[in-house]
Amino acid sequence: MPRSAVPSDLNRVEVAVPRPVPGTYTYEAPRALLRPGETTLPPGTRVRVPFGPGELTGVVLGPGAPAPAAGGQQKKVVLKTVRSRFDDPLPPLPEDLLALAGRLAEATVCPLGLVLKAMLPASAPPGRVLRTATITAEGSARLREPDDRTANRPGGALPRLSEDDRRILTLLAVSRGPVPLVRIRRELELSPGRSFARLEREGFLVTGAERLTPDAASPGDPADQAPSRPPPLTAPQREAAAVLREALAARAFGAFLLDGVTGSGKTEVYFQAIAACLETGRSALLLVPEIALASQQEALLRARFGRGIAVFHSGLGAAERRAAFWRIRRGEARIVLGARSAVLAPIRDLGLVILDEEHDAAYKQDEAPRYHARQAAWFRARAAGAVMVLGSATPSLEAAHAAERKAFTRLRLPHRIAGRALPDVEIVDMRPLLRAYYKDPARDRGRGPLILAPTLETALRETVAAGRQALVLLNRRGYGGRMGCLRCGEIIECRRCGVAFTLHRRGSLAVCHGCGIGMAPPEACPACGGDVLRSEGFGTERVEEVVSRLLPDVPVARFDRDTTRARGSHAQTLDAFREGAIRVLVGTQMIAKGHDFPAVTLVGVVAADGGLGAPDFRAAERTFQLLTQVAGRAGRGEDPGRVVIQTMKPDHYAVSAAARQDYPAFAAVEAEMRRRFRYPPFVRLTSLTVSARSSRKAEEAASALARNIVTPDAPESIEIVGPAPAPGPRPEGSWRWQMLVRAAPTEHPALRRRLRRLLESPALARGLTINDDP
Repeated sequence: MPRSAVPSDLNRVEVAVPRPVPGTYTYEAPRALLRPGETTLPPGTRVRVPFGPGELTGVVLGPGAPAPAAGGQQKKVVLKTVRSRFDDPLPPLPEDLLALAGRLAEATVCPLGLVLKAMLPASAPPGRVLRTATITAEGSARLREPDDRTANRPGGALPRLSEDDRRILTLLAVSRGPVPLVRIRRELELSPGRSFARLEREGFLVTGAERLTPDAASPGDPADQAPSRPPPLTAPQREAAAVLREALAARAFGAFLLDGVTGSGKTEVYFQAIAACLETGRSALLLVPEIALASQQEALLRARFGRGIAVFHSGLGAAERRAAFWRIRRGEARIVLGARSAVLAPIRDLGLVILDEEHDAAYKQDEAPRYHARQAAWFRARAAGAVMVLGSATPSLEAAHAAERKAFTRLRLPHRIAGRALPDVEIVDMRPLLRAYYKDPARDRGRGPLILAPTLETALRETVAAGRQALVLLNRRGYGGRMGCLRCGEIIECRRCGVAFTLHRRGSLAVCHGCGIGMAPPEACPACGGDVLRSEGFGTERVEEVVSRLLPDVPVARFDRDTTRARGSHAQTLDAFREGAIRVLVGTQMIAKGHDFPAVTLVGVVAADGGLGAPDFRAAERTFQLLTQVAGRAGRGEDPGRVVIQTMKPDHYAVSAAARQDYPAFAAVEAEMRRRFRYPPFVRLTSLTVSARSSRKAEEAASALARNIVTPDAPESIEIVGPAPAPGPRPEGSWRWQMLVRAAPTEHPALRRRLRRLLESPALARGLTINDDP
């Protein structure tokens, strides 16, 4: 449309939509949507736009491309119009996050709209007011639960509110505690004499004399107590803290790897850095790999720093997550604690980013956008001139390699605090024990598999008799393993995704760990009709049963995904264990990460080599990290620790190095293996998976994709492994083929550009999933 023909009440904006489509879209925005002082919709604003037959929530990126000049020969284009904008008090995504979204979209070869969607909290349900507001006599407003007067009002509340009323209630809905009226008028640009009488008359607002603060805490909250005093520092802690303090004072980008053995006091170094960051007037972000660790760190942070802390992770309810998002966006929280997604939070004036347990695989996102929190933190810290700290007792080979190349400054904590020793580790070779167990003709076949070696049984009895606690790790949940037929060898698999069923609830339920569907175990083989079915292996549910039978009068609990699905269950179980109400805790890798239990003197590991056979080039590294980390839970108090590792592969370098707590020895062997076979960190790896309705079509599509990647003009270092059938679960009616693409680090950007061009081809992009750094 020629510029002269553009209606005066419209202007063009560029919008990213949350769909797997390349590029962005230009829309006409009615000027009626603008607020006073605006000439166009600000970047970062959420809008509702027509898309296909329906509507989507998109994000404004900036002004749209201008219309062609009058008299041109271009075909006239009729643009669609923005339907509405969200009543956010301010754009939810500031400019630095929009820039970060662009970097992540490029790095992960992901549509920008999907990255922006991951940055935003879920919108509140339209058309309902879940709570009403109270204006206090001190001149502020807060939300309260509805009473009969409001909850039973026929027809609901929102249809009777003006636009300003809705904006007021939206602001209150995302605030924690009361909001001063002065601030309401200022942020919403209301007139100074704006009255709230109608909202009070309608029952949305009532006056009261109660005095509250915006960051009100419940009685007994650690924030109400005097700040805890920092403990005495060891010499290595003082040196590390001094280096970080100097870097923070410079207000420039710096990257550090805090390499400290388990129990060496890395958390205290983090807190020293956070305090130094706050002294500069900037904000700090502390990331942990699991939600279960957030509750422990939150209590410690509030005890040390009081208020001004926001917790942000996917375990929060939708309303809590929105409230935390807006507290962070408004700058009310200067310390943000969270799991992976918190790296995308709208933190103002970021000065410090910490990734605790940086080696953990949980920092990698499994669905689009498939970013790694370490990568996103690097982008944010560089752009903000902030300090980035990676902390681990078992650094990833990528982080260690970066430190060797001087991209990170390595800070070492070589000893445990208070002169405590690392735990004694004993390896139990299960091979002779299992041979004797299964050859014994007098053995009662009803006893099931051999799970606990006599050494670990004795250690458990001695530990509880001494009044101490124990952890037992098996990194496999469920009761039994997969089910198979002894007649024909058929493995009972889920028809929806092809994953073998695992027995749960003491064998009464078969569950697919791919899609979560459950069923009663079949009485006959679906392939041959035979009734000779067996379950191979065992999981944490059965280990819990065996330990409870061994220690009948001792409180035993389990900590895995099956027992922590309910909201708050992570903290409830860990608190009970920390207080001594649970004496033995059986769990998966969730019990191995960063927990500090001073009364734990014994750690037992069952099937320590279970992960070594995984189709993953990081299998040995994951095993070493898991064993080293869980061993580090023992002996963190006054009493020495002991670790018993049961394994079928006692001589494997990952197992033996973990038993010695010898990271340099493991890293040397593993790095040489990676270099020889061209795996990260010496090359960049990208996984490409193609899905189709048949295996043949998936194979053909994958082969066509491979031919379009390795062309005569492709960089020499690019190499394709595959295509081959993809491991893991597959959606019902879908077949997946996968290939790995290797490229030298210097030529990886060229590979990304090539992949982005392929996404623009509908024939090649159909069913394609790209996972950079899988």
